Amino acid sequence: TTETSESITVSTPGTYTVTGMDPSGCENTATFTVEQVDAPQPMISGDLTICPGASTVLTAEPGFATYTWSVPGSTNEVTVNSPGSVGVTVTDAEGCSGEATVLVEEVPNPTPMILGDLILCEDEVSTLSLDQTYETYLWSDNTTNPTLDVSDETTISVTVTDAEGCVGTTSVMLDEVIPTVDIAGDLDFCFGETTTLSVPDNFSSYAWSTGGTSNQITVSGNDTIEVVVTDANGCTATDMVELTEFTLPPVAITGRLSFCPAGGTELTATEGYVSYE
Repeated sequence: TTETSESITVSTPGTYTVTGMDPSGCENTATFTVEQVDAPQPMISGDLTICPGASTVLTAEPGFATYTWSVPGSTNEVTVNSPGSVGVTVTDAEGCSGEATVLVEEVPNPTPMILGDLILCEDEVSTLSLDQTYETYLWSDNTTNPTLDVSDETTISVTVTDAEGCVGTTSVMLDEVIPTVDIAGDLDFCFGETTTLSVPDNFSSYAWSTGGTSNQITVSGNDTIEVVVTDANGCTATDMVELTEFTLPPVAITGRLSFCPAGGTELTATEGYVSYE
């Protein structure tokens, strides 16, 4: 350059020469080379997704002289508690600086849904599952399978973890339904008569031992009658009755079967009956 001062500012790499003269007029020359070094290019690593209420740790490469983050922190590592843009400016030993920026996003917690039969019939086992696949499962009985077999009336909960590490919980209540049924009708009747047997009409289906499929049947004779009913939940109940057909009692009439004009006769039926007609 053509500078003549004691110091100069250079912004271009290259070889520079300076010549100095003392008061006696003597001169000396020095030559030096100025190099331009590359600016640092930091990289931020870490999980760029966070679950609600959670945090993530971001890291810049070690070895720089200083770190200035857009969030609180002055080392190569910071904890980020909320979504948004996160940047870091680093300075190396040469005093050169470089920047990097990443975007931290918040993902929602999973909302699992328990599927399966929540109404248990007597001695029934219901297999519960979830509406989608998760990374981990923890049921309220501490099992960790994707499904759970339940045979009792109880409340079941499950906690799941998705691929992002976020956690969700849900629960359901299982009810046990044990229907009952009683056959109504006259179980004792006379020879040659019929009787109508019935059960309540609020069941979904009926299966009588006679082949009937409605809530009532008409039968006769000595017999054992059974019915199996099914309710709206698919649960069944059974009842059985014994039919008794009475033999017709013998009746005899005694007395004189002839009489004179203006006379009469007395006829007598077998004694011991409740009524006579």
